[in-house]
Amino acid sequence: MIDCVFGGDYTTNYREIYSRRRSSPYTALVIGVFAVALLSICFIGVSDDSDAAESYQAKVFIGDGTVNGTTEFSGTGTTLKELLTNAITSNGHTIEFKSNGTVSNLDDIEVKSNEALCIYKWTPLKGWVLVIANAEGNTTLENGTSYYIYKSQKWNNFETGLIEYPGPKTFEPISTGYFYIKMIDDVNATDYVKSVLTEDQRRAGFWISGQGSDMAEAFEDACKKMRDSGNTGFELVMNLEDGDFLKGWLGSFMGLQDEKLNEKEYKYWSQFYWNEEKNDWAYSDCMGYYDPGVMPYFSVIRQITLENSAVAIGTQYPSDIPPALKSGSDLTISYLGFDGNVAHTETVPYFGSLPAYNLDDATLSNGDTVEFLGWNVSAGTGFRALSDMRISPLFDYDVTIESSSGSQVTVDLTESDYLALSSSTVTAIKTNASPVEFKVKGGSIILDGNAASSLEDRSYAVTIASAPLNVLPGEIAEELKDSTVFEISLGGQHTFGEGKLKVSVNYTVPDGKDVSKLQVYHIVDGKKVPIQSSYSDGTLSFDVDSLSYFAVAYDAVPEDNGGHSSMMLYVAIGAVAAIAAIGAVFLFLRKNRSRI
Repeated sequence: MIDCVFGGDYTTNYREIYSRRRSSPYTALVIGVFAVALLSICFIGVSDDSDAAESYQAKVFIGDGTVNGTTEFSGTGTTLKELLTNAITSNGHTIEFKSNGTVSNLDDIEVKSNEALCIYKWTPLKGWVLVIANAEGNTTLENGTSYYIYKSQKWNNFETGLIEYPGPKTFEPISTGYFYIKMIDDVNATDYVKSVLTEDQRRAGFWISGQGSDMAEAFEDACKKMRDSGNTGFELVMNLEDGDFLKGWLGSFMGLQDEKLNEKEYKYWSQFYWNEEKNDWAYSDCMGYYDPGVMPYFSVIRQITLENSAVAIGTQYPSDIPPALKSGSDLTISYLGFDGNVAHTETVPYFGSLPAYNLDDATLSNGDTVEFLGWNVSAGTGFRALSDMRISPLFDYDVTIESSSGSQVTVDLTESDYLALSSSTVTAIKTNASPVEFKVKGGSIILDGNAASSLEDRSYAVTIASAPLNVLPGEIAEELKDSTVFEISLGGQHTFGEGKLKVSVNYTVPDGKDVSKLQVYHIVDGKKVPIQSSYSDGTLSFDVDSLSYFAVAYDAVPEDNGGHSSMMLYVAIGAVAAIAAIGAVFLFLRKNRSRI
């Protein structure tokens, strides 16, 4: 909405201008155009406004101020009086107000001369704060906030000389807070860190939840629940002193403290709250400032930032919170067999461990037997489920690697998606130190000699497969919502030293898409990085030095433009046109001044 606010006597000013230029039809024309433009702006502002007052929802408590003596209701309304009335009367109670908006009666409770029925609002760090504003208004209303109608006894505060009505002393409203944890830096820094999920999960980020009267307490509760369930990495040192403006300050988390790297850069757990109005993350104060009933979403990101310039890079949105975390429902884990069909299912809680399950060995078309090795996630060894999953088996595939004297070696894994190179095979590839091509059903990955030498002495599964959009961070997923996402993995190894990789993906350009506008993005540390690619005869190829998720988009806006290039172009053109028009008018007036 654009508001038109007129200050001063604009009628007089307009008359003065008109009297000075009343003989000038050109000036009158300019003034008329200005007036029409101003009225148009005002019309736009009025037409965009809504006549309906905003309705708010909040918790309402009544009782004696203790935990056991308090009853909770929920109410809605466009004013505080309306909200309180809705909460109280819809639950079989009665409430009356004085003409000034304060409460005069609640369930016919006896109120003595030195007592009053007061309205309090819950405010983290301050506790229950007396609402002075008239209850007819909405100045204190926030969705999710808490009010308490409490019979308070007048108290003369001799230190301040004021008469006060203290609020409830022991009862605090408890709400649920949700926390998105992500690691851009220090992903494998300590044993504490490495005990939390897998490296991929730490990089991608994950959600936990806890309860408290402020977000600091909720975060402490969330970490405690994690530790109590066997996740020892959620070590937390945090200021929890009530009333302290630094309540919620993170001393350390996962064993990681703040680090000053130089005069400009810091490495720390940067924190952000979800700004509902802007639909984006905003840099936060300490967690103790925030009521989880009002602002229930926080992101905590381990990253390097410049002083006072932290940005929530690659974060998910509150809409990405797993339903199982919000509802407390179990997750379904499907174990696939060698044929790709579901061989077994289990149900586990959110962040629960995957039970171990074994398959029989399998036989290839050439008669070779491949031994069941395990799963593509660490089932039975501490892996934690964050969503419903279909997990794939891995079968140990031993391939003879002959010395190639620098020539490229090809390893064919196309018979099954579930073949994993044996550790002895990988060791032979490393020793050979020659380029190697891994062919799978979804395409191929070629490692140069340096990349091959960087492999570890263990088994490797090679993956080129489509992936759901929700594996990407929320903001990136929104930007690439019409894209195709691929998971390209080599045993979960992300980087390959000084080595280079050439990836070829079997891919068909969708109908109606212009292949000349195809753009591949590499998702790195929560950011989309455009990379060069080529497409020919159903094969999409590109060169990289690391692996993760990749997205194929069309008409993609380059990262540097931030999606605003067209708008900025229109604004620039409009500004130039306006300046030119004004200049033309005044030049015209100047030329015709002799006629005025």
